[in-house]
Amino acid sequence: MKIFKSIDFFAQIGLLAMIILAFIIDNYETLNPMLFIMGIAVVQIISILTHTMAGHLVWKKKAWRKYHLIGTALVFALLIVALVQDSSGRSGDKDDKYSMPGLETLIYATIPAILLSLFYVVITVVEWKKCKQIK
Repeated sequence: MKIFKSIDFFAQIGLLAMIILAFIIDNYETLNPMLFIMGIAVVQIISILTHTMAGHLVWKKKAWRKYHLIGTALVFALLIVALVQDSSGRSGDKDDKYSMPGLETLIYATIPAILLSLFYVVITVVEWKKCKQIK
């Protein structure tokens, strides 16, 4: 598990660095930040599933992981609400083919999703440091 934790740590830190670099370079043809954002999402999903199956480990931050999973469940609930929202409650032109009824909810869901993603990177860093200390 120590090897997986090291790979997890370096993958997340590397992807975060690439996201920052992609926004600085600002050339979407060469470095598209969306690819790196999707990459960090995939790495975090694999990490969550692996740690769930691994069970109890001494260096795991169980309370932090619990808060992260609750927050993730709430973000997924917001995404589902955004996808099933009806356009009847909106004001404006209901016949506009380019309007998306759940867009506002979707935008509001991205803020906690980004914060949860960064919180998971913090969890990974802290657990990696604790894991390295155990022999």
